[in-house]
Amino acid sequence: DKTHLVGYFTPAHVNVDALRQCVADQLPVYMVPAVWVGLDDMPQNSNGKIDVKVLQSMDVSVDVETLETDVELKMATVWANVLGVNVSEIGRQSSFFALGGDSLSVVRVIAACKAMGLALSGGQMTKEMLLWRVAKAVSTHRQVDWPSAMAPESTKVSVEAEWPHVVNWSNSAVYPVTPLQAGMLYATINNRRSYALQNAVHLADALEAAKFEAGFKALVQQHDILRTTFLTTSTGMYQVIRPDIQELEVPTVAVASLADFLEDDLARGFQTADKYFVRLTIVNTDKGHFGVLTIHHCLYDGWSMTMFWNDLADLLDGKPLPERPSFRHVVDYIQAQDTRAAEEFWRSYLNGVVVTSLETNGIPRNCLADSSDQPLSIDTTACLSSLSETAQTLRVTVAELV
Repeated sequence: DKTHLVGYFTPAHVNVDALRQCVADQLPVYMVPAVWVGLDDMPQNSNGKIDVKVLQSMDVSVDVETLETDVELKMATVWANVLGVNVSEIGRQSSFFALGGDSLSVVRVIAACKAMGLALSGGQMTKEMLLWRVAKAVSTHRQVDWPSAMAPESTKVSVEAEWPHVVNWSNSAVYPVTPLQAGMLYATINNRRSYALQNAVHLADALEAAKFEAGFKALVQQHDILRTTFLTTSTGMYQVIRPDIQELEVPTVAVASLADFLEDDLARGFQTADKYFVRLTIVNTDKGHFGVLTIHHCLYDGWSMTMFWNDLADLLDGKPLPERPSFRHVVDYIQAQDTRAAEEFWRSYLNGVVVTSLETNGIPRNCLADSSDQPLSIDTTACLSSLSETAQTLRVTVAELV
């Protein structure tokens, strides 16, 4: 069958699986043979070179190894549907590319697998290539449900006692902040402008402004991360998810210039206990109408911001919103990690490493106590929890402290 790339090797007793893996590690996937044939000796022509014509004339049969698992059967079904081949022609050792697959059909396979509840990436498809390997990659990448990190009722009551009027506490959920969020919030406490992002969108008229406002409110109602505020308490820092958008306001202001509003809005920034860490303002100027979105970095990153604008565009076009996973799952995952084991690993891994000293500009150490603007080098054997508590007290991140 000349539609398959055949690899001939000698001696015939070579371990085929090891040979296949070695070649796959060295060559692009489309150059890896789908069929391997072991020979006692390579045929040679009169010049002493390998006789390719003899190899091409050999009758090579492709053995279809029986599928063994349910995932392998599902994967073979997907491949057959996408590539237009009979599923009986696909075995455990079948190569997706040897069957006629290409980069476009990989995308179709990923979509079909998702519809069947199989988690698979394009990278896994092109790396593993053989059906049994692809199926194994799917089976080892199942969704894991981590224990909920939502604070217990006793913690919620204590937070409410310190901030009784921030949210409707009866239906709100309290979670710990992530380490990254904590660092950004400490910076924001010291400077309201820190980690505030502004986006100004030109709006054609008052009607478009009204549609933009309605879309924004629907999006905030849809995603709980956009309904999240942050509180500092005597026991730590928390994020509180309000249940609805009843207190979400979208003001309309008239100003001389958009630049003036942006400067004032940035100076306002954010502070802990703000009702929302995202806001929309309709700004009217002599040069037109604008919708100004101001959002804190605790609520987004580069990936999710793109999703935000795509979802808002869909809402404005009357399209249904896609399902997005809640940020709560990220918090659940982080809180479920064994930080003690991680600390022990890094202590062992970095044991004996010579630490770079902090610069002191030549100032004697006994003068540093009175020089708050000078860096300070401290040797300590404090554990991670102690460093975290100290950083919280000083309102800096652990990274800034160490």
